[in-house]
Amino acid sequence: PGGPSTLRLAFGSCADEDEGSAAVWRRIQTLDPHAVILLGDTPYIDSVDLKILRKRHGEFLGFAALQKLVAGRSLYATWDDHDFGTNDCHGGAAVNVPKWKPRVWSDFKLQWPNPEYGGEGNHPGCYFTHKFGQRVEFIFLDNRYYREPSEGQMLGPVQLAWLKRKLKGSEAQFKVICSSVPMTPGVKPGSKDTWDGYSEERKEIFSFIENNKISGIFVLAADRHRSDAWK
Repeated sequence: PGGPSTLRLAFGSCADEDEGSAAVWRRIQTLDPHAVILLGDTPYIDSVDLKILRKRHGEFLGFAALQKLVAGRSLYATWDDHDFGTNDCHGGAAVNVPKWKPRVWSDFKLQWPNPEYGGEGNHPGCYFTHKFGQRVEFIFLDNRYYREPSEGQMLGPVQLAWLKRKLKGSEAQFKVICSSVPMTPGVKPGSKDTWDGYSEERKEIFSFIENNKISGIFVLAADRHRSDAWK
């Protein structure tokens, strides 16, 4: 109610401060989206040193082509391996172990104006929801903070339960799951860093959607360095 009849969103990941990325930002701007969604590796940092984190975020968010795009429109972000830690990293099941996790998360909150940041102090992370009007709700996942390969855990039990509640309780016609790594099987052949490495948790999510007859589900996923549409 009171909003536009058409919603235009720009989304992507794996961007840096170079002419290639600048060309993409300029192209997106010609489409005049209502919001920009960044799904991780934005930018590439590969460090948990706070000085390096802040320097790289400053360079990325100060990039003229990106600044011009996001001026006057909403921006939402989650992270992936290169802006959470290092390549293909996992945070582990514990909330405060290793010690750098809470520090990196606290710094992320200073850089990105999301409406929420996981369970805040009790269960931190970069997972949150945002509704555009009454018909479209976005559910952003944190695929790194609680990832534990030895347990087949991408989201962890708390975030997984949260996701199920949000999916089942949403009154939006369209529910969009935002993942920093591909959910569709086989999108990145041979990689276990995608949801292919966490197939049981993925199956639990998709079975929950099917068993509860939840309709209108879309997935936006990143990390692939190309654009695909999968059914």
